[in-house]
Amino acid sequence: MAWAAVTLSWTSLLAFTIKVFVISGVTAQWYFAPANQTPRGSLRRSIGHALGPQFGSLALAAWLLNLLNTLKQMAENARQENRNNLFVQILVSCLQFLITVLEYITKFGVVRIAITGEELMDGCRATVDLLRRNLLDTVGVWWFPGMILQVTALLLSGVWGLVVWGFTYNYWGGTKVALSSSIAMGLLAFLFGILTIGFINSILLNIVDAVYICFAMDRDAHACTRLEVHEVYSVLPSNKGPMGVVEQPDGEYAFGSAAADTAGPAAPHPYPSPAGAAHRPGAYPSIARV
Repeated sequence: MAWAAVTLSWTSLLAFTIKVFVISGVTAQWYFAPANQTPRGSLRRSIGHALGPQFGSLALAAWLLNLLNTLKQMAENARQENRNNLFVQILVSCLQFLITVLEYITKFGVVRIAITGEELMDGCRATVDLLRRNLLDTVGVWWFPGMILQVTALLLSGVWGLVVWGFTYNYWGGTKVALSSSIAMGLLAFLFGILTIGFINSILLNIVDAVYICFAMDRDAHACTRLEVHEVYSVLPSNKGPMGVVEQPDGEYAFGSAAADTAGPAAPHPYPSPAGAAHRPGAYPSIARV
């Protein structure tokens, strides 16, 4: 029974990591596409990478997330069993914070390997180094968009439930029987609204994470691939670096920095990349060569 539960949990998390990978790959192909060019076949290409060369990395990511979830549940059980033990409460809080950090590193690592084709562990290490070199604080990406979307989903679902309740109550004649039936319909509409909008919100959050990593890779290379994205992120408090968008004489945009020595080593070319660029082993080819 325990083995079946572990297998079911791992399978569901594998589906989650594949979803994150595919959405991140499609987003990255849009982000790094040449100006005025829409990449074609990006969804098919990302699914092929997820179920092909990167399936092992995604399976490992799902296993790690499953392990972290198990540790988190064990920590919560220890908290419940030792409510009056201050030392255990502090220890569990620190452990849960560490587990949460590892979960997000794993998730951002999946986003990174969807862009570069690296192995999972290399992608996780590169993501941590990337964010540290560029002084980017991921707290805003962790917490703020998710909170806004969750509140929006709750409000929209509540409004939809009220609309369904009011419509069915009036349609069924406004009797006492109609009241109970319309309340049931309103609750069902609310639940289905939460599920539907929640799924859409999860896709939006995956896109936000992917764009965030693409933006960090741009900063690391002192480049500006998507000016509109850089303009948004440049006004956020988490963007602590003293960098600004500047226009080059040829009309292209790039980042200028007062401290050029903060740039890290060259990252693997994300796909799509300029035609003819040299790719590290395992990195994805550019759209022009697919």
